Amino acid sequence: MSASKRQKSTPNSTSPQTSSNDPPSLPLPAHTLASLTPLPYLHAHLQSSPSPIRPSLRAPQTPRPLSLNLHPLTHPHGSSLVRLGSTTAICGVRGEILDVRNIPSYRIKSQQNPPSHNDRQDPEDEKEENDSPIWTHNLLVPNLDLSSGCTPSNPPSQPPSGYAQSLSHRLLTLLRTTHLIPLSSLEIYGPSPSSDQSPEEAEAGEKGELKAYWTLYIDLLILSLDGSAFDAAWLALYAALKDTVLPDARWDADLDTVICDPRVERGRKLGESVKGMPVPVSFVGVAAEEEGKGRGKGKGKGWVLVDPDAFEEGVCAEEGCVVVDRDSGSNPDPDSDSDSTSDSDEDQHAAWKILHLSKAGGSVIGTAELEEVIRIAGERWKEWRSVLGAHMKHSG
Repeated sequence: MSASKRQKSTPNSTSPQTSSNDPPSLPLPAHTLASLTPLPYLHAHLQSSPSPIRPSLRAPQTPRPLSLNLHPLTHPHGSSLVRLGSTTAICGVRGEILDVRNIPSYRIKSQQNPPSHNDRQDPEDEKEENDSPIWTHNLLVPNLDLSSGCTPSNPPSQPPSGYAQSLSHRLLTLLRTTHLIPLSSLEIYGPSPSSDQSPEEAEAGEKGELKAYWTLYIDLLILSLDGSAFDAAWLALYAALKDTVLPDARWDADLDTVICDPRVERGRKLGESVKGMPVPVSFVGVAAEEEGKGRGKGKGKGWVLVDPDAFEEGVCAEEGCVVVDRDSGSNPDPDSDSDSTSDSDEDQHAAWKILHLSKAGGSVIGTAELEEVIRIAGERWKEWRSVLGAHMKHSG
């Protein structure tokens, strides 16, 4: 009897249901796989069928949606907040007056004798020379700060990092190469002491003698950083400049100084003087899996990821940025009221001007890939014009 019970219990003891030799099934979450094996994790997504997809569920050539909020700050003369996916940048523009008497070895400038036609230079050289006081006297001062706790590697109350300083330098360089702010919008004139011209006559006729400059301090703070920091920072800077209204500054001969009218309706709208509308698009290159061991330095093909997030920027060694604008032959003003039919016709025949193009770190991105990135940058330019134009009309 006991033997029969023992025979019946033997099969049950070897049943798979009670076996302790099989390893338990414990699938790892996606963020753990991305941390342990970031490059194979990215390759697994890009090699998916039927079409490649990124870990953020975007196609390789699909940028993140952007949003804009004008004038979120009350104290600066102009401000904006831009969201590019999970990357958030806020910018404030504050103007201060620089008296020309405080500039060492300054030569007084008068508007009474404009250059003759024969003395005019090449348009590009003339533009650079006319805007040279902006850089000589540091009238545009951008500064970007990452010490806001935007990422674990950027805790608050820390000194400026090298990455933040490089972004500030890139913003200043693009401001200079694009001639975004004309010098005339920063000048403050008054009557010449040697003339009998009254302030009313100076306002109605000749500008007289240059008395001071507006110095614009452009402060940017990255509130949340998830890749493409330069793109978000530049768009926030541009929108803040379009939103800037400087006080009406006049020279008071009795006080021998510049006085400002506090009424906003009489202020100088700097946005009306902004030239062009440069729009940047960052991108990275990912080598195919067989070349992935060299971190993108192989000779094979791969994928180009537009508007990368922080994970993709950390994995990919090949990176670049392109800045485009509509050719000067067409009007890039986002405030222009053109109907949708004519606007679409302009977009179809738009000639894009490349203001900046940089690429480093690999050989995945070639000429054909760059042409596609430029096309995507043109689409981003149209999207930014639509978003900015809608907010400018609403705020105006």
